[in-house]
Amino acid sequence: MVKTEELSPEQVYSMNETGLNIKILPEKTFLGSHEQSASGFKKNKERITVAVCSNAAGTHKIPLFVIGKSAKPRAFKNLNPSSLPVYYKSQKSAWMNSDLLKEWFNLEFVPRVKKHLKSVNLPIKAVLVLDNAPTHPHDCDVDVIRLVYLPPNVTSLVQPMDQGVIESRKLVSEILQHSESEDKGLLDVIKKINIKDVIYMLATVLISRNAFFNVY
Repeated sequence: MVKTEELSPEQVYSMNETGLNIKILPEKTFLGSHEQSASGFKKNKERITVAVCSNAAGTHKIPLFVIGKSAKPRAFKNLNPSSLPVYYKSQKSAWMNSDLLKEWFNLEFVPRVKKHLKSVNLPIKAVLVLDNAPTHPHDCDVDVIRLVYLPPNVTSLVQPMDQGVIESRKLVSEILQHSESEDKGLLDVIKKINIKDVIYMLATVLISRNAFFNVY
């Protein structure tokens, strides 16, 4: 087993996921500059799961892992999912599960980590820190790239990706900018936003700050 004390921050990674309701506004009201009031509307519960992953040095950020409900969303018409700026997979409830995480680990995480470590002349050894969620498998270690699990009930305290890393405020700001630039009401923009739009917004607004992702 890889000993974490032998690894540099370049070799220690953390990953965590969050659910994102892509058409539900925050509880506080936002208005476009040309709107006098916000009319009510029925909440759309369309959601995706977004997983973020980076090394502790902040020098290597793995592309976002996005899970939607449909393998071929209508918004992906004439689009090859492999051309998206994220790693996209589908699951009927849009939640993470063990099979999806294993696939991401083997096909996306491991190859990218090996390539990065080689580029910075470091040994091909790394750990990926995960919380103890039931959907996080314990049987997908590869060679010297291992999974390390946090103890139960401490995720909010010590999981790096939970320390102000995963937020949605910047995404809301991006939607507001679209509303103003297109001279449309915020609700009109929200109604027309699809999963493809959200994916590109997320890829745009996730900017590095210090070691990890920041979406403020």
